[in-house]
Amino acid sequence: MRRCVVCRRSAAKAELGRVARTPCGELALGATEGRGAYLCLGGECAARLVADPRPLARALRTAIPTRLIDDIAQTYGRQGAGSGQEAT
Repeated sequence: MRRCVVCRRSAAKAELGRVARTPCGELALGATEGRGAYLCLGGECAARLVADPRPLARALRTAIPTRLIDDIAQTYGRQGAGSGQEAT
């Protein structure tokens, strides 16, 4: 079980998207080595993260660039259609 950094809902690893800070300090989406944070697959949590990226920054212990927030919104905001969570 993992927990979404935005809504704090616990879910299976497969039901959440991962954002990671690699050992060399780069930020990446998906299953990557390094410090990770999880996010619900759906538009609501991605939209909340666009409005306020602080929960992700706190979890990854680094500043979050705007380009990564845009990537998260495009990638994880679309995947919510079949995940049981309503995409908005």
